[in-house]
Amino acid sequence: MTMKKLLLTSLLLGSVWLYAPADVIKQWDFNTPPEEMDFLPGTGTLRPGIGGGFPAEAVGSVSNSFGQVSTVSGSSDPNSLDNTHWRLGSVGGLGGFPAQGTANKTAGAQFRVNTSGYNNIRVTWDQENSATASRYWRVQYTLNGTDWLDHDTVITANSIGSPDPDTSTPTWQLGLATDFSAVAGANNNPSFGFRFVSEFESTATGAGAEGYVANRPASTYGTAGTLWLDMITVTGDDLNPGNQWPQISAFADQTVLMDQSTAPLAFTISDAETPAGNLILSAGSSNPGLVNTFVFGGSGTDRTIVVTPEPAQQGSATITVRVTDAGGKMSETSFELTVTQPALSRIFAQATTWEEPVTIPFTVYNLPGNPATWLLAGNSSNPDAVQNSGIVFDGSGAERTVTITPVANAVGDTTITITVSSGGLEASTNFLFRLLPDFVLGFDFTDVPNEPVVSVAPTLVAEGLSASDIVRGPSLGVTSLTRGFSGNTWNSINNTNKSPTTASRDNAILTGDYFEFAITVEPGHVASLATLDVWMRRSAVNAAMNFEWQYSLDGFATPGVTIPPRGPIWESLGLSQNTFVYLGRTSGTAPGTVAPYAWVIQDVPGRPNLTDSVGDPIPTIDLADIPELQNLNGPKAVTFRLYGWGNNNTVDTNTTALGRVKGPHVRGTVLESSAQPPSLMVVREGNNVRISWPVSATGFTLERTPSLSPFNWQNVPHPVQVVGELNVVIVPISADSEFFRLHQ
Repeated sequence: MTMKKLLLTSLLLGSVWLYAPADVIKQWDFNTPPEEMDFLPGTGTLRPGIGGGFPAEAVGSVSNSFGQVSTVSGSSDPNSLDNTHWRLGSVGGLGGFPAQGTANKTAGAQFRVNTSGYNNIRVTWDQENSATASRYWRVQYTLNGTDWLDHDTVITANSIGSPDPDTSTPTWQLGLATDFSAVAGANNNPSFGFRFVSEFESTATGAGAEGYVANRPASTYGTAGTLWLDMITVTGDDLNPGNQWPQISAFADQTVLMDQSTAPLAFTISDAETPAGNLILSAGSSNPGLVNTFVFGGSGTDRTIVVTPEPAQQGSATITVRVTDAGGKMSETSFELTVTQPALSRIFAQATTWEEPVTIPFTVYNLPGNPATWLLAGNSSNPDAVQNSGIVFDGSGAERTVTITPVANAVGDTTITITVSSGGLEASTNFLFRLLPDFVLGFDFTDVPNEPVVSVAPTLVAEGLSASDIVRGPSLGVTSLTRGFSGNTWNSINNTNKSPTTASRDNAILTGDYFEFAITVEPGHVASLATLDVWMRRSAVNAAMNFEWQYSLDGFATPGVTIPPRGPIWESLGLSQNTFVYLGRTSGTAPGTVAPYAWVIQDVPGRPNLTDSVGDPIPTIDLADIPELQNLNGPKAVTFRLYGWGNNNTVDTNTTALGRVKGPHVRGTVLESSAQPPSLMVVREGNNVRISWPVSATGFTLERTPSLSPFNWQNVPHPVQVVGELNVVIVPISADSEFFRLHQ
């Protein structure tokens, strides 16, 4: 264990504490280790930079990441080359702090410290909180590693910014401190730990709100508020300065397959006073249900450890290895053990036509053996759609592809199963492969110039159809986007030119925030619509991000009908609302990896933004389950609208595009209509008229009007009865003339 002497001067609640020289037991600076330094604050480590042992942990379901607070002041870390801060708070919209009024004193940052051989334990740290974060932070501690107790220390976050105290990012609080010297159980305790957790005002101060209050008085507490930490330093007094601490070398993180042990992991131990052969070794796991079996080997200074997971378990655990000398002093190191099994990357449902083979990339994880000897196999559940011989693999190493060629003229579904095996182990995955009709409508934006374009004509229209240009609603701004069709001035409180200004679904419909196009089935044709595909692009985090598709059969003369975003991919993502979000954006720094369709779940910055960059695909929406969009006899028009709205932060200038390079596409079938229009049969029966038509003529509604000039067609309110092969409606005779028709 490396020791450093330090004179600490710390300020807490107006008091200055002057500490005698003490040993640094552990210190977390979150910087990338020197041997891995990349000079990027977005990368770091949760391992202690001094002292080794257990990594820092986020608790209470709070997400965490590395970065630097954008403030004019920094932490006290002297490392100017790679000064990483630890950020606790939501990442990609997930894993924020607790909702208002819930989970008091449970969410924040946690640190485990083996204080064996020390007393008078003290902690200092640097802290920064955003304006909407909790104002109060309780220090808690544990003496057994499980149960957490309140310390008297409550930190009041700093809300003052610089240069503007009321609006700039709050500045750092440096040298915050808490003293455990009066807590006897904190001394000489291998199970000691402490944490900082957000706290209600009432329990933190004994008065005020029974809930969280925002750090900045003019702000409102929000779950997206952040806690930033740096330079977490734990010190103590050596109980036996005459006895040197034993030494133990570090381990690299390890990965093993389920039901397999690690290889013997080599490490060295030594001590100034105790012979290496007399040093005592021990090991522990943060997750005993996953792994709790350790076998030491070797002799003298050169030792090994074999770690064996529990049967049929997978997951991760922090393994801590400790060495104790004859004087009772203990040093430790730790590593992360991941227990996994062979797996293939996820493949989402695929849709194509029988004429279009599909090539899909996938990755093989954790499969042993030489990749050149791996066995790859594919199986189709429906050979009428895809035969096994139509499944062909390519690639090398862990990165592979599968190309699927459908059977000629096939339409329908099959489940494709892919299996990769080696050394008695295998990994497999399966996915839906759907063969659909061709596209009957498509927009290609390749030729759209970088200038305001009011509308764009379709580039693909099937025979028997006509289609309108794609246009914007009346309240959207006309913006320029090379090879795209975008709009801005979406409804928000920042747009004073609209009324109402609140960003919501209802107000988007009211003010006309939408993109629109229409399909018309020509006379003598019948069409059925199968799917709707779109690609989208957002310029910034504060662009419109909430959307709802609607259709109308009367050009939205009456309210439109919601098209729920449904289909195999939506189902596999667990999304079932009637609206959807799109959170991809070209602004910001792209993450290292992006899962397919992550942008309909969470914020995904740094999306490609070249003029030939296709927008992000939105999961295919099924139309085949909407009866009104099937068997459309011409002439019949269907109008589609995509309504959009933002939130309280939406900015007028930020744009959302319905397509970049690729615009909306609709699949379906269009056939010549072979059936003659049905005839109405009208027979007087006493004081009634009996009107009938064949039951085989589906999708028709009986309407009437008192005049043909002008006409006012209305649905006949009397019930339809099925009598044999006829639909029959009995209508009382009126003193006035009436005209009847069947309308589809």
